Amino acid sequence: MKSVPGRPEGWKRTPGAYIILFSLPPLDDLSIGRLGTFDLPTGRYAYVGSAMNGLEARTARHLRGTGKRRWHIDVLMAIAKEKEAVLLPSALDIECSVAGFLRGIPGVSEPVRGFGSSDCRCRSHLFHLDDGAAATLRADVLSKFLPDERDIRVLSRTRDW
Repeated sequence: MKSVPGRPEGWKRTPGAYIILFSLPPLDDLSIGRLGTFDLPTGRYAYVGSAMNGLEARTARHLRGTGKRRWHIDVLMAIAKEKEAVLLPSALDIECSVAGFLRGIPGVSEPVRGFGSSDCRCRSHLFHLDDGAAATLRADVLSKFLPDERDIRVLSRTRDW
């Protein structure tokens, strides 16, 4: 981990993947850049991304939900509720592996083809979760990708998930 100049002591640039967990109200005719316009159902969602130059800064930016819209997820973060980031530190780029794992969990669907996956071959990195998937997703992912619970780090902008 590298120290970041100009940041408080202890601030690191940790590489790895992350999952943003959040809730959305029903959204009709939501424009998501070049992907088009979509109707998204109310409920809980997961978005998988990577930040090989700093998980902390990237996820903090997403959780704030403000600033220039640079990535597909920025559109949703501006209106999302109950936001939380699960950090998966790794020197390897495991973003697509994590997305593939989520894709295989019962009760998980992909509402927008190409969302967050314009730089890979994945169908999507945005997932809608039914109640069962939402209840177990964090534990399932953490046990698969971070079996040593000392490595687990969660950032939250709200208290409940």
